Amino acid sequence: MKRIWCIVLTVLLCCLNAISGLAQAAIALDGKVVSRDEVVITAPFGGVVQSVTLHKGDRVSAETVIASILASSVIAPESGVVSIVFGEVGDDAQWVTDRYGAVAVIASEYRYTVIASTEKAYNSITTKYVREGETVYLSCTQDGSRMGAGLITKVAPNMDTGFNRFEVAVSGGDFHMGETVNIFRQEDLSRDSCLGRGIVSQTPSIAVEGKGSILRMRVRPGDHVERGTILFETVEGEIDDLSMLSGDIIPSVAGVIAEIDVTNGSSIEKGEKLATILPLSSFQLEVEVSERDLNSIHEGDIVAIEFDCDPAGNERRQGIVDSISFLSITESGAAVYNAYIAFEVQEDVRLGMSAKVYRSIESSDNE
Repeated sequence: MKRIWCIVLTVLLCCLNAISGLAQAAIALDGKVVSRDEVVITAPFGGVVQSVTLHKGDRVSAETVIASILASSVIAPESGVVSIVFGEVGDDAQWVTDRYGAVAVIASEYRYTVIASTEKAYNSITTKYVREGETVYLSCTQDGSRMGAGLITKVAPNMDTGFNRFEVAVSGGDFHMGETVNIFRQEDLSRDSCLGRGIVSQTPSIAVEGKGSILRMRVRPGDHVERGTILFETVEGEIDDLSMLSGDIIPSVAGVIAEIDVTNGSSIEKGEKLATILPLSSFQLEVEVSERDLNSIHEGDIVAIEFDCDPAGNERRQGIVDSISFLSITESGAAVYNAYIAFEVQEDVRLGMSAKVYRSIESSDNE
């Protein structure tokens, strides 16, 4: 009987040791999701910020527009045809202007300009008085065979002579350069509507200048433009990255916005910070490992992860020990070290989420 009890006691002790060994063989660590890196988004050029709709904590893809930088538009001062474009995307508009006299040149839709005077006008009060904006009709003095129409654009009274000097932008008709034309208020060219006489000259082309770096050229030689048409757009500072020419600021990585440093309508200079992004690729679980567990977990070990918030229902995910710090995070008592677990970041993972990390020594020995 005594021998039987000894056998039973031995079996119980072995079972207890086995259970104790299994308990010691498996370790469970508390962790939370952190980002081990950040990406700072800076302005590629200066300007006014617009289209800021994101907030701190928003998740973004590598195609999400963080913000847009509004460019300055240079418009056509008059209607006409673009005769030549000197500027190119990325050029310093001021340098182009200094070098060629303009970024773009427009040939006015008014081919001729007549410099005229009321000295030869019909002798009446109404014909001696002209004003800007009047439509007038022209006829060459040589034989009247060349006729056309135009618009009075400038009037300059001459107090010394009593005659008004004025300019006519010719909108229709074909004339010889330097020839003399009579100018009439009435389309029938009646003598009593004659406002004076002038000399035909070529209308000067319009040199369009600019300042800043050219972000976009909107026109090409040969394009017809109306007054107010955008010719090109400029931004402040040099453009180093021609891939940013849209003005839209797009991150190079997917992640979570940690900071937004600009607001709609704010001015920004080249190189100034727009936002900070925590990349999804840098998300890891940070766990604390006591010194007594250091022999139970190693870099490269495969671990099981259970998130406290798990919509799938306690689904275990796999991770790998990426690194273990050599610097203790405690100043007294038992040393504790941070370890970082890499894992596949899915849509439901958020920064700061808590999880349990499990590691089995037995599985380690068998691997």
